[in-house]
Amino acid sequence: SRHGRTDRITNRDQLARAIDRLDTHRRKTVKIGIPRLLIGQGPTEVLVRDGRATLFFSTHSKHWANDWRSWYLTSDDSFKTWSKPQELPGRLKERTFIRPSITTRDGRILMPFQHYVGPDSEKDKAPLDRAFTNPRNGVLMSADGGKTWSAVATMDAGLEPGIGISHGVFHAHGGKLWAFHGAYTGTMKQVHTRAYLLDEATGKWVPKGTVIEGGFWPLQEPVRMDDGNWIMAGFARIGQGNPAAVAISR
Repeated sequence: SRHGRTDRITNRDQLARAIDRLDTHRRKTVKIGIPRLLIGQGPTEVLVRDGRATLFFSTHSKHWANDWRSWYLTSDDSFKTWSKPQELPGRLKERTFIRPSITTRDGRILMPFQHYVGPDSEKDKAPLDRAFTNPRNGVLMSADGGKTWSAVATMDAGLEPGIGISHGVFHAHGGKLWAFHGAYTGTMKQVHTRAYLLDEATGKWVPKGTVIEGGFWPLQEPVRMDDGNWIMAGFARIGQGNPAAVAISR
């Protein structure tokens, strides 16, 4: 991302493409043609299916609290050229981060997101005019390789007073699909991790409560270690910093 005066900044995203089995990468600046006002850019996910690459990214005019809009664009020639950017559908076009996807054994693509709806007292305002608070986690699902997507599904509406439910990771195990998401109170206080289990019969996510406390926020799906235990990478909201951290389940 670039920050500063709008008359001196050029929008730019950069990609690194491997040309010899990941040993060497070539970096390329991608000119995507969005309004010059949106000086900050943040790519969050690249999805590659059947020869098409889809890049999901967000932009802002100064800070994520300012004019945060969310987009995607596609490439059909291994990242050499790109389509014009398109806004994400519906309410996701504003204040939304698309997060890393997972593909199930039956071929479905699950794409999680975090979306900020703002205070309940400001529902009558336009989305970008609301205070930058009150995140929601949700998921998009595709059964045709990303050509079409399901309606937006909220995983946790955050009905508990003062609780924000944000982004996390998916994990498939034992024929079931789990999700682990970061949550907090106030402004990133009492950070913890909550678990959800997909009910395949209803398509709804069932809350399983808090599974990790102590400030841990998951950033990678759980991985089984040689000793049979599970390890999950993330960060810890501790003191004045956010150090890298891991959580281990025995």
